[in-house]
Amino acid sequence: MDASAIQQLLTDGIPLARFIGLQVDEVGPGMVRLHIPFTPNMQNHLGTAYAGGIFSLAELAGGVLLLSSFDPAQNLMLARRLEIEYLQPGRGTLSCAPRLPDDLVAETRATIAQQGKADLSLPIEVMDADGEVVARVQATYYLRRQSVIHQDAG
Repeated sequence: MDASAIQQLLTDGIPLARFIGLQVDEVGPGMVRLHIPFTPNMQNHLGTAYAGGIFSLAELAGGVLLLSSFDPAQNLMLARRLEIEYLQPGRGTLSCAPRLPDDLVAETRATIAQQGKADLSLPIEVMDADGEVVARVQATYYLRRQSVIHQDAG
């Protein structure tokens, strides 16, 4: 999927992404770049970025990253666990550009082929307009072969 297709998918399928103004800037194999503009929808009572918006940017970036490397027609992909550490107040446009190394993709695909499912852990950082890290996330996503889901349902 390219950036515009993923943007449309998020805009149509996840109302929160539309509400916070999430923008998909770039998508490639094992890499994505997303941002959220600093608007009233993203502000907290202190005039800085709302913590839930920062978390949402990181979680959505992880999901888009999986779409860049795994076929959603063949794999169910869900967030299993995300742990966030807020480092400093977020001000201005926030961005996220996580990467997924080829060897981790290959290892995860092999595990899914053998076991029908896999957990994939990756670090995600959220940065402000000056490139300063405002939050670090350790995310774990659950991937499962779609054919296994259909067999379990029957």
